[in-house]
Amino acid sequence: MTELLEILQSISQGLSVPLKQEHISFFEKVLVPLHKVKNLSTFNTQLQNCVKIYIEKQTGLGIPLIFGLLKYWPITCPGKEVIYINEIEEILELLGN
Repeated sequence: MTELLEILQSISQGLSVPLKQEHISFFEKVLVPLHKVKNLSTFNTQLQNCVKIYIEKQTGLGIPLIFGLLKYWPITCPGKEVIYINEIEEILELLGN
């Protein structure tokens, strides 16, 4: 998964702005739900980098990401909760600029 996300980072950097609907759908239907995977900690950094690239290209995607994180909030896993909180913090900082 780590390698695939690194390749996706390279591809995502080349996307034109504004993003096409198919890229937005990919973000919402693939990248956001990847946060609910049990072994998120193994590829979290790469996933966050991909998400940041999309949000830098289209800031409106920050809202579905935050809603997705809240939807998949890991109630019984404190380590994963920390990952989610850090990601929300980074996204809010990115949206604030």
